[in-house]
Amino acid sequence: MASVTAYETKAGRRWRVRYRTPDRRQTDKRGFATKRDARAFAATIEVRKAMGTFVSPAAGRVTVDELAAAWLEKKKHSAASSHYRTLESSWRTHVHPVWATRSIVEITTIEVEGWVTAMARR
Repeated sequence: MASVTAYETKAGRRWRVRYRTPDRRQTDKRGFATKRDARAFAATIEVRKAMGTFVSPAAGRVTVDELAAAWLEKKKHSAASSHYRTLESSWRTHVHPVWATRSIVEITTIEVEGWVTAMARR
């Protein structure tokens, strides 16, 4: 369960949320102006953990290229060679030019939906 605590800065009182990630590491987010904002963030974290949709801030900074390299490497050993070649070709042709340099956290659902729609029209 996340905890909410106050701390003092030159600008006045701020609030910190301490919580554990799904892999049991303790982390925190601070700088909330109100206790209500801190509690809302804590509740969001707990819901995301319970639903299995939590993404740590550090993991979100990974680029699509880094994530794809790891994913393709895993597929190389688990997929049939013809299927792997199709995946790798699709990555190189369609995904890499658009998404490779973007970090996961900065990609929005609307962007992905627009890209999928554009791909379907080709």
